[in-house]
Amino acid sequence: MGLHRAGRAGAGILSHLVRARHDRHVARDDRRQDPQGRARRRRDRLESGAARGFGTWAAFTLSVALYKPLGFTISFALLTAFTVAVIFRRSLVAAAATGIGLAVAFHLVFAVALDVALPTGWLGF
Repeated sequence: MGLHRAGRAGAGILSHLVRARHDRHVARDDRRQDPQGRARRRRDRLESGAARGFGTWAAFTLSVALYKPLGFTISFALLTAFTVAVIFRRSLVAAAATGIGLAVAFHLVFAVALDVALPTGWLGF
């Protein structure tokens, strides 16, 4: 009986793999039959990539402008959180955790361990 169950599980995995391969081929055939759709998807991908690239540069520029009022640590945390949330399309919780974690790590490495003077803001860090 145990052998029979193992055979069924193996067959389930095999049928899943065959079905996935079939679905991939059907999708590929659909793309070949729709050249305008493929061109539209390529254009959308390029526009999306360009918008995300310009958004990153804008966020970086804003981050540098915020060094004086907010300091390096806070502006870097905001830049990192924006990049993770918008560019990498992660949740706001993940973005905030990444921003705070990297900002603290940068502060500890540069300001504390290496004694490099980072720009400080109104709050003192």
